[in-house]
Amino acid sequence: MRLFGHKKGIAVKKLIIKRLRDNGKQTQGRAMLFNGHEKQLEFVTLEPPWLNDAIGKSCIPAGIYNVKPRKSAKYGNHFIIEGTSPREWVLFHAGNYIGSKNPKTGHPDSVGCILVGSAFVDINKDGILDISASRIKMDALLRLAPEGFQLEIIGVK
Repeated sequence: MRLFGHKKGIAVKKLIIKRLRDNGKQTQGRAMLFNGHEKQLEFVTLEPPWLNDAIGKSCIPAGIYNVKPRKSAKYGNHFIIEGTSPREWVLFHAGNYIGSKNPKTGHPDSVGCILVGSAFVDINKDGILDISASRIKMDALLRLAPEGFQLEIIGVK
């Protein structure tokens, strides 16, 4: 398996997400960031379920994407995934809840993006897994890949 590409003779960072399960409410995955052949970071991901790429409801299709850094008032420093047309603004950002509601806001932390964290846990005790330590993992990803990365998503088998 090829772990990275090259850009002007420099190794491009690559993030591989292996989707583990989709229960119709959320998609859980495991991710690894590589710099060349060196694994730099591991974490879990949480996405919406696969709903035929429906805008604002579904995870994006498995495939290969370019990911660039971005900053906004709502999410601070995060990443945007390119090449997701017809969808726009598919992001990597911090958050804990997809498939269940954030107790502070009353709604999920994302409707189409990828959340990162340390482990799957049921934070709000509603029977649906959430992810912990999201801001810590997002900060690590931003520190290790400040210029972005190539993303490969491997679908649930």
